[in-house]
Amino acid sequence: MDNLVYEDRPQFGSYSFSGNFMKELAQTIQMLPVFLVLFALLFLVNTQIKQETIYQIFIYVFAIIIVLFYFGTWATKNQIFRDRIRVAVLLIFHFDIPFSNIESVREANLKALFGFHLNFIHPFSGYDVVQITRKHGLKVNIIPGNRTLFLENLNKAMAGWKKYYIEV
Repeated sequence: MDNLVYEDRPQFGSYSFSGNFMKELAQTIQMLPVFLVLFALLFLVNTQIKQETIYQIFIYVFAIIIVLFYFGTWATKNQIFRDRIRVAVLLIFHFDIPFSNIESVREANLKALFGFHLNFIHPFSGYDVVQITRKHGLKVNIIPGNRTLFLENLNKAMAGWKKYYIEV
């Protein structure tokens, strides 16, 4: 094992419609470039191939992309190791953030979701957003099951990593 310090699973079930709407809106805004490219491709293909085939292909591709993107951004597990944070997605893929690349970790509100970030959240989660600001790359937004316990264990792990990193 890679010295697992803490593991939690995001909680499902939010009690406010407005919070779910804001999360959906934040994810949809990030998908706008993909939608624009798909519509541009549809327009180009529309002038070259028969209509019926175009619409069938477009509907299938559009549905697959939406389903993969929508479910592909749902974090299923957040893990803190001795040297990195791992966000597991769809039980198959994972996204690692090494401590050496973390600038700051803070509690964030729903306004922090807007902008171009990596959002590993789902609309049916709570409001406990944690924003990880990286030195190189986009900010990462996650929603752990227990934000205070997650941040407490993360601060302990980062302090231990800094101590070991400085001594070595």
